[in-house]
Amino acid sequence: MMKEEGFQPNYITFLAVLSACSHGGLIHQGWDYFSSMKDYGIEPRGKHYAAMVDLDFVLSSPLKDHSATWGALLGACRIHGDTDLASIAARKFFELEPGNAGKYVVLSNAYANRGFWDRVKEIRGVMKELDIMKEPAYSWIEIQGEVHLFLTRDKSHRKSEEIESLVSEMTSVLKDAVCDLEIDEH
Repeated sequence: MMKEEGFQPNYITFLAVLSACSHGGLIHQGWDYFSSMKDYGIEPRGKHYAAMVDLDFVLSSPLKDHSATWGALLGACRIHGDTDLASIAARKFFELEPGNAGKYVVLSNAYANRGFWDRVKEIRGVMKELDIMKEPAYSWIEIQGEVHLFLTRDKSHRKSEEIESLVSEMTSVLKDAVCDLEIDEH
């Protein structure tokens, strides 16, 4: 279809499409797009493989020993509620990056989403035992030369209520525009 429209995708275009297919559960379409990369002379990179989060694919991938691949699979498992596969992906990921606090939180959240509170407690216990702490998430934006820093759940910004209201409104508009899109508001 892209060729018919005269559109010439690049590796970033394919990464966006493959990620969308992965998050939307469109496995067959994702495979079709992945296979078509060669038609455009584009060699798949690590992130393309990581977006194709199917265990059989991961195990046969030349990038099966890369943490990004296992991290992507872990993230997809959290989204789709597959805690069995999340366990496998996490084990492989932590062999490669044992101190990555963010992925412990992803695994913990996968269990929490399914109501497996004993497993959540276990993961949090491992983090404490290994002295692994997640840094608070933040973002920043520069407007007219002034930098505005936002920390997760921080209400200290002078316009935090106004900003939160605007973000909530934008989220609502996006949810209406894109059906079944999972948006984490925290």
